Amino acid sequence: MNIKKLIGTSMIALLVVAMGAGMAAAYTIDGDLSDWGVNVDDGDDWALNATWVPVGHDSVQFQIEDNVDPDSATSWNGGSLAAYATGVHITGTALSYGTYDEARVVSGSRAGWAFPTGGTGPSAEKYDMEAMYVDDTDDNYLYFAIVLSHGPGSIAGDLGLNLDGLPGYEIGIEIHKGGGNVPIYNVSDWELCTTIPDSSPWRINTATAICSGTANVSYIANGPNPEPPSSGYPATYIIEGEIPWSAIGGKQAVTLLECHYACECGNDEIGEIPEFAVLAVPVFALMGLVFLMRRKKN
Repeated sequence: MNIKKLIGTSMIALLVVAMGAGMAAAYTIDGDLSDWGVNVDDGDDWALNATWVPVGHDSVQFQIEDNVDPDSATSWNGGSLAAYATGVHITGTALSYGTYDEARVVSGSRAGWAFPTGGTGPSAEKYDMEAMYVDDTDDNYLYFAIVLSHGPGSIAGDLGLNLDGLPGYEIGIEIHKGGGNVPIYNVSDWELCTTIPDSSPWRINTATAICSGTANVSYIANGPNPEPPSSGYPATYIIEGEIPWSAIGGKQAVTLLECHYACECGNDEIGEIPEFAVLAVPVFALMGLVFLMRRKKN
């Protein structure tokens, strides 16, 4: 092969790879997570980490907290009450993830309980949020997906984003009504969770919010029904959406720590990982120190 042909062939190969990398983040917004490389709605075993970890999307951030944390199996209420069911609890990316301990309720009438809380297994599972996925690598959209046990309507909440680094969630995606082109708001006031305020916020107070665009969202029943597979337990729902960067200040890095979803009572929430955040700061600080030391040495 002559050198011109070799260069031309190599450039075409690189272009194909680059195009593939640029297109990899795009998802079809239909409530089916197979294009995330996730098999929770395809009959795979929910007790396995592999069912939840996205395949082919190494940069996707995820938090999985199905049912009650296994560490709370025999002390669901902080005492001797056994959990109705336990499940996978992992967080990270497909390339780097590990187990984590889900925090218990801190204050109020449910203090000491492990999430999700409730008088019985079915009543608690109704509020359970099993998973959240976030992909910020696409040039046009921020993608997200949530697996949970309640449909749109009465107890469903809205997605909050904290991108300005200040306390609170200044951006809200109104997903509680269901799918379609849903409003994106600049939010100054949220409604608080009714039973466990620590899980707040819950819903956007649209009376004071300013619409900045729309997001394409799917919110459908898809997955095990019931889950856990016992009489009286609810169906599984999947929320999937794409948020235009242009409506939230432009493309930027977004982490799970900056996303939040909770139901009306606050019996469960997902998106914030305080334990992971506390551990991550020293790790990343150490990585930065090593980088600076190597740079200085060079």
